[in-house]
Amino acid sequence: MFPPPGADVPGRYTRCASFDVGAARSVALSPDGGLAALVTDDGLVRIVSVAGQQVLAALASPRAMIDLVAYQPHGRAVMTLARAQREVTLWRTSDWKPVWRVTLGMPYYHASGGGLAFSPDGASAVVSTGADTFVFDVATGATLAQRPSPADMVSDVAYAWGGRRIVVAEPLAAAHRCHGQAGGKVTVLDAATLAPVATVADLGSDADPGGARGVPQFLASPTDDLVLLPVVPPVVGEPQALLAYRVSDGGALPAPPLVGGLPAAFLPDGATVLMRDANGMRRVRLADGLQGPTVAVAGGPMAVSADGDLIALGGSGADLLRVANADGAPPTTICAADDPTGNASGPTEASSPNPSGLGATSALSFDGQLLALAAHGEVRIIQRADGAVMTRFSDGIPADLEPVRVVFSPLGKFVVTQPQATASVNSVFPVLAVGRVGAFLPDVNGWSWTGVAFSQQEDRVYSNGYRVGAPRLDAMDLPWGATSTTSLGNFTVVIGTSNGCPVLYESTRGAWRSCGACQDAPIGGGEQYNPFGARGGVLSSDGQYVGTWSNVHDPGVKVWRLPPAAARVASLAGRSGWNGWWPVEYAVAIAPGAARVLTAAQPAGDCYEGPEFPIWVHDPGAGGVVDVLPPAPAAADAALRTIAYGAQLWCAR
Repeated sequence: MFPPPGADVPGRYTRCASFDVGAARSVALSPDGGLAALVTDDGLVRIVSVAGQQVLAALASPRAMIDLVAYQPHGRAVMTLARAQREVTLWRTSDWKPVWRVTLGMPYYHASGGGLAFSPDGASAVVSTGADTFVFDVATGATLAQRPSPADMVSDVAYAWGGRRIVVAEPLAAAHRCHGQAGGKVTVLDAATLAPVATVADLGSDADPGGARGVPQFLASPTDDLVLLPVVPPVVGEPQALLAYRVSDGGALPAPPLVGGLPAAFLPDGATVLMRDANGMRRVRLADGLQGPTVAVAGGPMAVSADGDLIALGGSGADLLRVANADGAPPTTICAADDPTGNASGPTEASSPNPSGLGATSALSFDGQLLALAAHGEVRIIQRADGAVMTRFSDGIPADLEPVRVVFSPLGKFVVTQPQATASVNSVFPVLAVGRVGAFLPDVNGWSWTGVAFSQQEDRVYSNGYRVGAPRLDAMDLPWGATSTTSLGNFTVVIGTSNGCPVLYESTRGAWRSCGACQDAPIGGGEQYNPFGARGGVLSSDGQYVGTWSNVHDPGVKVWRLPPAAARVASLAGRSGWNGWWPVEYAVAIAPGAARVLTAAQPAGDCYEGPEFPIWVHDPGAGGVVDVLPPAPAAADAALRTIAYGAQLWCAR
């Protein structure tokens, strides 16, 4: 549970709870190796006593998910980076309070790559959020130098040669039709000014005759005039070869006698590297390739103590944090946790703007007090107040970690599970009883077009799908499970219930109540084919307002009052283009009375791996966006005061 934010924290919403640790994202060791700073999927940094195996402090940003951490060389501070929110914070180790916090440009543009590192003397630090690169004065947080990436993407950054140089890997941000990493350069920069010194690798672009040749990677020596790079593309059937260059001027050097590709890390002395293989990790002397004993550890984020004797490794579950001596002794487990949910628990790599992507697998009751979290072939019902698990069930849910979407009934009495596979059934479970009460037939077209809606009284649940050769709407009585079926038109989904009737949506027709032979006139239609699956139209939690997307006529989101007094009550303009990517705005959730509306954006394209577009919180009455939140929320409560991102909750003040 997060403490209430201070008055200096901006925004209407802040992080308020987290119910899943997840896997390790980053780890750093204090200079003496006595403390480990562990970053996990919940966006927190836990300061762990290695000897005592205890968490001594937890560092949390009220509006950001921390991804990376670095220890200052003299141990008086740690620095953290929240890539998606582009937030950098310096924390004192004496009391674990923030010294300064800065935000670097537009949030959520890149949510991967980047990096941070202190200079050897600890006076400055290099930071990249995944786009631009910055050098900071550690004492004040002032920006000493800034480099906009020519490729608009940075995948790695590090100090080299005793702090006199900085090396960056800058993949190109586009390949053919897709926004992703392909080709690019490894560039050596002056550490004080970030002026280019030399390009030591150029892997081309998709536009070259030979196409892009992989993505740029490097490993820079902390002490010597040396940077290592893999040969790209590698020779088929042969061990990955290396190239070596000076960082002083980019001149070529003889390749070191290393076998196995790019090392995992330099040890602090600069004379030894750590190499990974199928059995673990081993020390290898750079000069002659002499190998030390193997440490039986798997991959994952890693840190090395200042003397090079201790290795800290981040993992997940029972191996969340382990430490090992580099002499080959078996590693020791320091921290363990539940296996991570494996869902999109945050707005970084796990969140995808692709409408066919899963997003986070959780749901909230209308009052926001119950969270349904799907993972590992089961659903857990969690009480928000104390994190206690009320119940769990797995009947009919695939046990092979297949993604499962969950839908909560308004009062939290029932949950519907929707496995991703087209052959899987959608099951209805009571929260406080054992066993499912019923199931819908599989949708052979896939779950992106399957909608689920409960009646306000929770005596019926509806589900549309392409079943038994045709699109149809199934209604199941609760709690007995008796079902009935009516035919639907193609691409029609159920988005909720209103006045005792299901509300249907199809982008060219609009939204309408459908009570058997009695149907309202559709509103909000006239658009092209809906690219968002079951998310094209959204019904308010009170069942009286509907939000529809518009891309052809007057682009943006329109909010309509349903009959009998049908009318358009708000027009919410969409966001503008973002570095050449043009988003289409659509509604995510609407509060009662349309007092608050959440909208998201999807790039207008069929091939996309680029920037994420955050959630906008609109106040239609006041007119305007009142807050900006992470992309891809899983669910919200009825009043839109609590928003779930997997196991993470954001709450309105």
